Amino acid sequence: MAASTKKNLLVIVDPQIDFYPGGSLAIAGADKDAERTAAMIRKNMDKIDHIAVTMDSHNRFHIANPLYWVDSDGNQVKPFTLITAADVKSGKYKTSRPEFQATGKEYVQKLESTGKFMHFIWPFHCIIGTPGHNVQPDIREAITEWADHKKSPIGWVPKGTNPHTEMFSAISSEVPNDDPQTQRNTKLVAEWATYDKIFFCGEAKSHCVNFTAMDFLEGADDALKQKTLLISDCTSNVPSFEQQGDDFEKAFAGLGCKVINSTDFAERCA
Repeated sequence: MAASTKKNLLVIVDPQIDFYPGGSLAIAGADKDAERTAAMIRKNMDKIDHIAVTMDSHNRFHIANPLYWVDSDGNQVKPFTLITAADVKSGKYKTSRPEFQATGKEYVQKLESTGKFMHFIWPFHCIIGTPGHNVQPDIREAITEWADHKKSPIGWVPKGTNPHTEMFSAISSEVPNDDPQTQRNTKLVAEWATYDKIFFCGEAKSHCVNFTAMDFLEGADDALKQKTLLISDCTSNVPSFEQQGDDFEKAFAGLGCKVINSTDFAERCA
């Protein structure tokens, strides 16, 4: 019987230029994360059986971007604005296109009802077709070398393309709607779960790594949890969200998953 070719899966979450120093939503330390990730890939070409890369992929007109919202005077909202359901109900903020007012109002209400967080406006980032959407050069070069070495395709996973819901996780949007791309990707979860070890890294630990990994583990049995790992020194937090990242790492470990450093990757492989 042939040896299994589905031993070790590396999931790199959103390794895109806009999340690195100089990008529109730069994460402190992400450049060093990329260097460590690239070095880890090059040292373990034969141990990595598949690489999946999630890609934050937005239009400028997106519910978490400034263009979608205006204030009561009709001015475009600024990045880092917090919009609550009460704000939308009172008219403090409204959608820039009136036909989407009910959509925006319902979204903010449903998001708050999850208890995870309230709606937050980010700087324009990872806009499809812009340089910031591309993979960070260190990581891009390393995964290209891996693909050439293994003669194997990268598993590209776009997320965030629907303009009416935020999608931190590559598995499911924050508020799914009738677009299948916003709903839980059970096929992707099932595919990743077939590997003997599933390693997560990328940007940012506080957000997209956090929600992708935890969504992947939703409803998981102990066996799946025990073979899922976070490479902690290959991911960093969005500034001011350090506590959220720390809480994620603790919750991840509390499930029985492993938190490792990139230098431990080889010995943790199946």
